[in-house]
Order: sequence, then structure tokens, then C-alpha cells
Amino acid sequence: MDEFEIRTRAEYELALRRFSYPLVITSGDDALAAFEDLKARKKGVPIILGGPSEFTLVDEIMSRGLVEHPSIQLILDRASELSFPEGFRAAKERERQMWRRRNPGLVDFEQGPPVGEWPDEAPDGPGLSLAYHWSGEPWPRVHIAVLPTDDWTAAPAFLRAGGWNMCPEAAVMVSALRSWRERYGAELVGFSHDTMNLRAEICPASREEALALAWEHYLFCSDALNDFTLAELGASLIADDWWRFWWD
Repeated sequence: MDEFEIRTRAEYELALRRFSYPLVITSGDDALAAFEDLKARKKGVPIILGGPSEFTLVDEIMSRGLVEHPSIQLILDRASELSFPEGFRAAKERERQMWRRRNPGLVDFEQGPPVGEWPDEAPDGPGLSLAYHWSGEPWPRVHIAVLPTDDWTAAPAFLRAGGWNMCPEAAVMVSALRSWRERYGAELVGFSHDTMNLRAEICPASREEALALAWEHYLFCSDALNDFTLAELGASLIADDWWRFWWD
């Protein structure tokens, strides 16, 4: 192995030793079945964390967050005070107004995404992307954390996630997950340092509802529209029960 591979392997082994919660390791092909089995046991909340590189970064962020972030309970208390999407939309508008005041005369780059034409065929859904390498091959090793809670919406708090770049803070994530659970029966299945995989029981019933939900996805994660117009994302939300968020 070269120096980079040696360092990467050492960081991964450190993460395995240091990780705070019970861990199950399986293959990418078997990850969803293992997740369902762990969920059925009702001894905690399983969350798929991805392959070795994703798992190492989850552990690094969580370890840093134990020092820099508030306690789990404080994050959850903050989430209870938030209202998604209304409160988050209002906060985004305040950010835009502040940007305009600080940058008079410049074009506002946060005017929102193009709606576009409704596609004849919906784009393929993302599936459980965290079980697979970017090449499409399943990871030989996929890591599933079992969190000590019966509320999966609390996962961002337990993992000390978010709060960097365009990624919302953990309390906002919890608030959004709770809202989507109530309205769409959404469930968090996979969560890495920069990716969320959710599965919804209820799909939008109309194009209007789908566009409104797509707009929520954009507010929560603007990179959700990297490859789509709002209409294309809306069509995907009607046709497929998997949702994916990714922050660059």
C-alpha cells in the first residue's frame, strides 16, 4: 500500500474503535435487508452510514461535534421550537434580505430554481445510494449504526450532524424529518456525512403538491436540484418512494 492507503486504513480502523454506537457491517447488496432486520428487533434505530470512507467521515464529524455541538437534548429541544417548512422558509428569506443589503446592486443568486417543463417520463429514483460506490458497484462493506433511541428523526442529533457550508444544522434536520414523517410517512434509512437517503410511504397526489414538495427539498438542500429542474424532481417524487439529499 502507498502512503495514502496506509493513512486511510489507519483512519478507518481508528473510527471502528472509536465509534460510540453498536455497529453492524454487511455488504451493499445486503444492506437494506440488514436494516429491515435490525428495525424489526426494536432494540434501537438502525441507520445505514455507507462504505468505509463515508463511515470514517461520519465518525470524524461526530467526534468533533461531541466537543463543538450542544448536547443531544438541546438539539432536540431546539428542533421542537422550529416549524418546517414555514420557519425554514422564513429564515431563508431573512438570509436573502441580509445578502441584498450587504451586496447592493448585485444580482441575487438565490432567486430560486427554474420550474421547467413537466417531463414525459420521470427521472430514475436515487434508491439506497449509500449502499453503492459512485461507480454503481455495491460496497463490499457497508456500516449500519444502531442508535439508542426509538425515534429515528433524532438521528442527526445523535450523530452531531450538519451545520457546515450549505448543510442545515442538526436541529433543522430533525424538524424537517419530523414534518416529512407526519405528511409523507418518510423514514430515514441512510445518513452519511453529506448524504441522506429517505423512503416515503406516501407520494404527492398531484403535480401541484409535487412541485411544493420539490421546493421544500430545494430549500433544505439546494444541491437536490443539481441534475434536475423543479418539475423533474417533482415528477420523480410522484413516481418513486426514495428521496436523496446531498450537500457538496
